Amino acid sequence: MVHTRTLLAGLVLLLLMSSASSAALIDGGEVHNDSRVLAWYDLGDGGVLTVDAGGAIVEHLWNLGLLQKVNQIDANVSVNAVRFDAAAGLIALGHDDGAVVLSVTSGEVVRDIQTVDPVEHLDWDDGGDLWLVHNGGVRQAVEYGPTGPSGARTTVMSGGVATFLVLDDGRILTAGFDGTVLIHADDGTQEDQLSGLGAAVKSLVEDGLDLWIGLSNGGVHRFSTVTWQGLSVSSSTTPVTSLSLDGDSGVFVGHQNGQVKHVDASLSIVQSFQATGSVIAVTVNEDGSLHLISTTSSSTRVRLFDVDSDGDGIADAQDAFPTNADQTSDRDGDGYGDNADAADGDAFPDDPTQWADRDGDGYGDDLEGTMPDAFPDDANQWVDADGDGVGDNTEDPDGDVFPEDPTQWADDDRDGYGDNPAGYRPDDCPGSNGFSTNDRLGCTDRDLDGWSDPDDGWTVTDGADAFPNERTQWADSDGDGYGDAQDGVRPDACPTVPGASIQALVPVIEEVTTYAAEAMFGCPDEDGDGWADASEVGDGMAQDPNEHLDQDGDGVGQRSDYNDSNALVRTVEDHCRLAFNDVRDICLGIRSVEYQDYLSTLNESERSRMTFSYWNATVANGPGAGGVDMNLVKQVAMLAGLVFVAMTAAILTVSAASRRRSSTAAETQKSFVGFGDSDSISEEALTGHAGLSARGGVEDDALWGDDPMESEEDAMNASEGQIEPSPAQPDSMEPEQPPEAERGALAMDNDPSPVTDAPPTTTTDVSVQEGNERASAPPVPESGLPEGWTMEQWEHYGHQWLAKQAEN
Repeated sequence: MVHTRTLLAGLVLLLLMSSASSAALIDGGEVHNDSRVLAWYDLGDGGVLTVDAGGAIVEHLWNLGLLQKVNQIDANVSVNAVRFDAAAGLIALGHDDGAVVLSVTSGEVVRDIQTVDPVEHLDWDDGGDLWLVHNGGVRQAVEYGPTGPSGARTTVMSGGVATFLVLDDGRILTAGFDGTVLIHADDGTQEDQLSGLGAAVKSLVEDGLDLWIGLSNGGVHRFSTVTWQGLSVSSSTTPVTSLSLDGDSGVFVGHQNGQVKHVDASLSIVQSFQATGSVIAVTVNEDGSLHLISTTSSSTRVRLFDVDSDGDGIADAQDAFPTNADQTSDRDGDGYGDNADAADGDAFPDDPTQWADRDGDGYGDDLEGTMPDAFPDDANQWVDADGDGVGDNTEDPDGDVFPEDPTQWADDDRDGYGDNPAGYRPDDCPGSNGFSTNDRLGCTDRDLDGWSDPDDGWTVTDGADAFPNERTQWADSDGDGYGDAQDGVRPDACPTVPGASIQALVPVIEEVTTYAAEAMFGCPDEDGDGWADASEVGDGMAQDPNEHLDQDGDGVGQRSDYNDSNALVRTVEDHCRLAFNDVRDICLGIRSVEYQDYLSTLNESERSRMTFSYWNATVANGPGAGGVDMNLVKQVAMLAGLVFVAMTAAILTVSAASRRRSSTAAETQKSFVGFGDSDSISEEALTGHAGLSARGGVEDDALWGDDPMESEEDAMNASEGQIEPSPAQPDSMEPEQPPEAERGALAMDNDPSPVTDAPPTTTTDVSVQEGNERASAPPVPESGLPEGWTMEQWEHYGHQWLAKQAEN
C-alpha cells in the first residue's frame, strides 16, 4: 500500500536544499484565508488538496504566491476522519454511518461501507483493505475487504482510540487516550505495546523506520519501528495537533495554540514559528520556504515563512526582486518594479506591455504595447483611431469629433455631421444644429421624422417635410394636405389625385346591400360633403352635398327619400297613394279629394291649422258638408281606431322586447328584406316602422359620428333606430278620443311632410325627415298646455282639443 507517508517521502528532494531550509526564515505573512477545512494535503507539484467537514474535496493550485481553486468534488457527508492515498488517487472519508472512498480524478464513489457505529479514524493496509476505527461500541479497529468485514479486529481499547495508523509493513497501531499505543499484526493480533507516554496520543506519523508520536501535553516521542526503542522531547506545553516531516529525518510539530517547532533528527528544537489557530499541517517548499496551515473555528489560514536575501523585509518567495531592496513586487511580470518612484519603476504596474510614460498622460510610450500613446509628448492627446492626425480626445479643443472617420474631424454645430463637405456624410446645414437624415443631413427637423423642415433654399418640392409638425407624415404627392404614408396620421387614400374626402361608404361583406362608413382621406369629393365620390351610391349623389346614398335608384338620396328601398316611393304622398291600408290622418287627407279641394281654397296660414281630422269633424260633417254621411264616417273611423289600438299594443310589446335584446349590441345596423306576400305596409306605418320590410341600408359606424353633413338631430334620431309609440291621451280627453286612423294631421301646404308616425328612413346615418309632424302641430294656447298633457300628446291631439273647445 502507498498512502500519505509515501507522498511525504517525496520531500526527500528537499535534501538538496537542506542548507537553505536550515537558514533563518522570516514571517512572510498570511498568503491565504478561506473557510475551515479538516485536512490539508500538499500534492508536491504546486497543488493542494483540502477536505472540509461537509465532504467538499477541493483541489487548489499555487499561482504567483496565491492559492486558486481548480476543481471540487462533493461527497455530501459529515466527515469525521480523512485519509488520502496520493499514489492511487483515492480519498477515504469516515462519517457517522460508515465510510466512503472516492476517486479524486473522476469524482466517482469507489467504495461505500455502511456501519452501525460512527467511524472515528481510518487507514489502508498494504493489501488495499480499509481499517475503520469505532469508539462507539467496540472501541477497536475493524478490517473491511471489498465485500465487507474480513473478520480481522484489533484489541479493544477500553479508554477509546485517540488516533490510528497502518505502518508501511502492514502492522496496525491504535493509540489511546490513556497514553498507550497497541501494536498489532496485519490480521489484528496484538504483538506489542508502548505505554507510559504520559498523555493522550494526538498524532502518529511514520518516517522510514521511525515512528513520531505527538501527545496532548505537548511532548514528542520518536521510536524505532524495529526495536521500539525511543527518545522524547518537550516541544511545548499545549497539545500537539500535527506532525509534518521535514525531509531530513526531522519533524515540524504543530500545536493547538498556533506554535510550530522544528525538531531535527537529534530531537533538538532548531526553529520556532507562530501561526493563528490550531496547526494542522506544515508544508516544506522546494525553495526552503514553509507554509504553516492552521484553522480557527471558522477559517483556514496559510502563513508563509521564507528567507529575505536583500533585507527589505519581504521574504524571497514574495519578493519579485529578491536582490533589489527598492523593488519588491512586479504585479504584471514585465520586469519593472511596482515602485514607480524608484529605479526600474513601472508606470503601468498592471500592464505587462507598458512601463514608461514621458508626458504623464497615462498612456504608455511603447507603440507595440496596449493603449500606446500616439502623441507621447502631448499630454492632451494619446490616440488617433482613424489615423487622420487629429487626436481623439474631444476635451481638447483641437480634438477629433469623428475619431473613427478619417474624412471628418470637425463639427461646429455639434449635430453629429462633419463640416468637411468632401468627407463622409457631410453636414448640409453646418451652421444649424439639426438631426434630419433622409432628404438632407443635419438640418432642422422639428417632428424628428428624419425629413428636414422646408426653408428658403429647400422646399417641399426639393424633398423637404410637407408636414413638419407631424412625425408620421412627410410627403404629399398630390398636394391635398393628406400624407402619402399609409400607416401615418390621416393617410391619403388617393395619393396621386388631390381630394378633400374624409370618409367613404363600404359594402358590408356579410350583409346584402348594407354599407358602413370608413375613413378615406384625400380622394375626390366634388360636392364637398366629405364622402369620397367613388364610394357614393346612386346617380347624382356625388354632386349632391346633402346626399351620398340612393339605394333604390330613384334619384332621391336617403336623407330626403321617404322610403329609400322602394323606387316608387319618394315622398309621404307617394307612400299614402300606394298604401291604401294606411288609415292615418295624413294618408286619409292625402287620398281625400274633398279635403284637398277644400285646402286649395285656404291661404297658407289657414292650411297650416286645418288638419284632416279637424276638417272632418268641423267642416265635412258640419252644415254644408255636401251630403256626406259623417256619422257613418265616424263609425268606420271608430272601428278602424279600435283595430289600430289592438294592433299597436301587440306590435309595441314585441318592439319593446326587441329593443331590450338589441340594446347590448356593439354596433347598430339596419338590414332590410324585400316585400313579402303577407307584409303589410300599413301595419309598418301605423307602428312607426314604415319601410322595415324593404331590403338595404347603411350600417352606422360609431367612428363616423362627425359626418360633416349630418346634423346633431340627424345623428340622434339615427341612433334611436325607430320612433317610440305615442303616449295615451289624458283622462279628460278619453270620451272624445278619435279613432287611431284619425291621429295626426297633414300640414296644409303643397308639399306635405311625413309626420312622426311616418316610417323612418331606411338608413341609420340619416333617420329624421325634413319637415316632420311637429311642423303641423297646432299652436299652444296662451294659457299653456291643458292640465296633464305633454307636448308629444299636444302634437298628436291638439287639433281635436281645439275643435272640442270650439264646439263648446
